[in-house]
Amino acid sequence: KIKEFEWFDDMTTHVLVANLVYSPNSNSISMIRLNFDVADTGRFSSTYQLITYSVLNETERYGEWQGLMLIFSALMFVRLFMVTLAYIRSIDRPPILAIDVVLTLLYLGFAVGSLVRRHVAKDTITGGIINLMNCFLQVTDVSNRDVVAFTINTYLDTLDTIAAQVLVEHAMKLLAYALVLLS
Repeated sequence: KIKEFEWFDDMTTHVLVANLVYSPNSNSISMIRLNFDVADTGRFSSTYQLITYSVLNETERYGEWQGLMLIFSALMFVRLFMVTLAYIRSIDRPPILAIDVVLTLLYLGFAVGSLVRRHVAKDTITGGIINLMNCFLQVTDVSNRDVVAFTINTYLDTLDTIAAQVLVEHAMKLLAYALVLLS
């Protein structure tokens, strides 16, 4: 079908194959991207990327996570008050206290930001999966070029949206690791 719809010909230089795999046992979604580059000489080279995302809000551990984040936030509020008070009371204002205030603010910002993000933010990833399924289910005539092109474009756009959200989740994880290392 790819050649029939003229999506792959002698001018093609790049082919992207993407797939989403849902694993109900772990309640996770994995995105597999295979990239094939075609050199001017006709040689193929390939790369792949595998990104996995779990939906924390829908696990039995979510309540525990919320409780721990609330306790951590409360501790950081107390710590911020104590460290700020010590900084204000100190005559020479040592730089280590200033660093401690900044680090505590970063911890507090991360904790509160994580709680707000989990409660307020729309889950783009699982919402994207539902949009993909609806798009596929609406296709009734696979020989219609426009319908197939629309479905594929919607699929690729949704994959890009999901990939961007997964990268945000990955960045948040790296930030958490950095904060742990700073402590």
